[in-house]
Amino acid sequence: MKVEGELRYRALEHFLRHIRARPEYRPDMNGVVDMRNAFFLLSPEEVEQFADLSAAIGFTSERWAYISDSPMGTALGMLYRERIADTHEGEVFSTPLGAAEYLCMDLHEYLPE
Repeated sequence: MKVEGELRYRALEHFLRHIRARPEYRPDMNGVVDMRNAFFLLSPEEVEQFADLSAAIGFTSERWAYISDSPMGTALGMLYRERIADTHEGEVFSTPLGAAEYLCMDLHEYLPE
């Protein structure tokens, strides 16, 4: 999944609440979020709130990779990772290659250039 433009809490909340209705969604799948083109309009408290919501609804139990090339995105991604550590694994990477190695999968299908 690619995230581009302004990234606000309401958009994240909307994503969580509606993704489970998609036929391809499974809580036991690995995932990747490319945030390299996102402009973060989130506070640390909102990231923690999002992480808590993710855990409360049982969004996933598997590994997720978050790709960010900005200091803000990396910091918020690390905060999210720490907050969800009890429910699923997540790591922040600066490149798709790092994320692909972590997930042990080819991401070209999911993150076309």
